[in-house]
This record gives sequence, C-alpha cells and structure tokens, in this order.
Amino acid sequence: MRGLHAARLGMVILIGLPASVCSALPLSDYRARPGDTLELFVSGSSAQDITLQRLFRIICEPNTLDVYRASGDTVRLFFCRTKSGPGGLPGGVAGQKVAFHKSSLGGSGQGVGPLIQRTNVEFLNVQDIRAQFDKRCPSEKRAQHAAEGEQIAYTEYECANPTPDHKIPDAGISDVEPRFFLETYHLAPNAVDVLSVHSANAFIFGVPVTRKLRDALQSASFAKDDACNPGNPRYAQLVEVSRGARFKRGETEACMPSLTRAQLAGIFAGAVTDWGQIVNSRGFALVAKNQRTGQLTSPPGVRPPSDGRAYICRRVPTSGTQAAFEMFFLNERCTDGVPAFMASGSTVFQGSVASDVENCMTRLDEQDLWGNSRPTPSSSSCASNRSPHWRN
Repeated sequence: MRGLHAARLGMVILIGLPASVCSALPLSDYRARPGDTLELFVSGSSAQDITLQRLFRIICEPNTLDVYRASGDTVRLFFCRTKSGPGGLPGGVAGQKVAFHKSSLGGSGQGVGPLIQRTNVEFLNVQDIRAQFDKRCPSEKRAQHAAEGEQIAYTEYECANPTPDHKIPDAGISDVEPRFFLETYHLAPNAVDVLSVHSANAFIFGVPVTRKLRDALQSASFAKDDACNPGNPRYAQLVEVSRGARFKRGETEACMPSLTRAQLAGIFAGAVTDWGQIVNSRGFALVAKNQRTGQLTSPPGVRPPSDGRAYICRRVPTSGTQAAFEMFFLNERCTDGVPAFMASGSTVFQGSVASDVENCMTRLDEQDLWGNSRPTPSSSSCASNRSPHWRN
C-alpha cells in the first residue's frame, strides 16, 4: 500500500487528486503574477509517476497540460489549469493554474527523510528553462500525446536541467510505511510523529526478467507441443486477451513462466549465483558449463546466455519498491540476522529510479545476459508490455 506523507494535511489531499493535459499553457504563464500559480513540491516514489501523470490528464482543462521531464526522468513538472465539476479538483477554482513539481531521485525514502529533516530535494529549475526554453527543451525532444478516453491530450517535453532547483518538499509519496526508512536516515523511532500519513492507492508488483531469460524459462517449462513453447508455431498466433485486444499467445499470462519464491530469494541473497543452480521439472539445469571447453549449454530448445551468472538490477536502499522486495522475499527490515539483499558486485546494478532498472534490463538482454530485478509496478497485463527486452 502506498502512503502519502506530508507536513500539512492539505498537501496530502492535493497529491491524491487527479489532474490533466495539453500544450496551450506556455511557461511564460508560470507565476506570471504573484500568487497566481498554485505550486506543490512533492518528492518520493518513482513508481507513482505514471499514475500521477494519468491523474493530471483527468483533472486539468483540455489543451492546458504540459509535462516536463529532466535528469533521466528523476524530476517532472505538471503544469495546467484545473477544471471544475465532475472529475475536477474538489474545492478548486476552475481555471486555476497548478504547477506540480515531482522529484523521484532516490525513490520513496526521499518522500520521508527530507520531510522529517527539512532538507532540500532536487527539482526542475523552471525559471532557467523558461529563460532558455528552446535550448533546454529542443524541438526534437517534444512529443504530442493524443487523448485516451477520459484522459486528455498533452504535450511532453524532455529538457536539460543543468542547474536544478532545490526545495524542501511540501509532501512525499512512499511505497512502504515511513518507519522502514528511519534507520536509513539515522532517525529515531518517534521521528515519524511529525508526519501526517494517509494511504492512497496500491500497486500490484511483478518481478521482471530479461526477455531472453523469459523465453528460456518458457522453453524449459512447456513441452515442444505446447503453444507456450517459443519453438511451437502457435506461439506467435494472435489471441484475444481482453476487450478485443489481441497479442501473441506467448505474451499472455497463460504462458507466463515462473521462478519460485525460494529461488528468487536465493538469487537476491547471493546464494544462487549461477543459472546452472536452477533446474526445471524434467531435471535440466537452465545452464550447464563444460568444464573442459567452457562452453555453455541449456535444455533442448533453449539458447544459452553468453555468461551463466545471474545478474541483478536493483534499486537503491531509499527505494520503496526495493524495501518492499527485501521484506517480502528476505524478511529484511523486519527481522535481525536474516540474509541481506545483494548490494554490490560485478553482477549487481543499483539504480536511483525505476527507469534505471529498466535500462539495466535492456542492456543485459542486448548482451545475451540473463537477469532479473526487484518488482516493478504492473499496471496492465503482461501482454501489453511493449519493451522488447524484459517481461514481468
């Protein structure tokens, strides 16, 4: 469950509300007159960024929402005019200019620690971007996004942010309870008493693996005459999943392979370091190494990786999804003396935000390496995952 943490209740309420879309509100309108723009600075969970964007596409007036991204998606600005009535901002004034600043650097922990310690967090420097707009947000990095049902159209800008703004956040978003970050920030158990904490929404998380590992697991799990085996001609057939949407059969949930909770715990704790330690139901190791030649082999129908080691793409300790993963699989942060999640080594990568992990998985797959990562938000079916390099 995701909590919203704020020093002031009003800020928390605003975080949980929807907002909207489009490219007709220029940055020159940002704080055009003193007090004309309602601003909110929020730090924390990167997993919520897409959800926030969808919310703003609901509560903003059509043709007013612009989304600015910078620093590898670690900072964002949602700028629009809010609408009134159904779907609008409750208690808000129609046409109110809203600037919602979001910092995801460091993940959920940054939605807790800085609020308690009253320390600055990195945000988008709107004044600098406005002064050098074409240079900071070049035209080739701008994209128009069409309306989708109740979500209005919007314009997205990918910008440079060489001189970030630094503010003490008004509110924070965390994937887990604030108390699980107290040790990370060297805070006392009662430090959370200064926060007003409210549950807002929940995510279903999946454990992603590189696509080639997914294919290997399918080949090892499903017989050749099974349509879920990548070598079967029916694997690529289009089948209806839901509401008329059609996807390749092999990408559907029915064909999703699995690793056990114990196997995943072993990988993340460093007890399972090689895919040869994972054996399928027919007794084949996923990878076997010829001790004389060094050549790697895999079960029939499975293409072996270029390296048999198990690679891990993880988040930093301040990440809420990382914390949830550690608690679920290893009971870390809950019980003393348990195995710790792998934090370093030649097969371990740590990323500050969710997109860092996605990029890690992509690089591994491109190099024919097999890896998995901490959970990622699974907001849609596995079939709708458009990444060519990893799967939940």
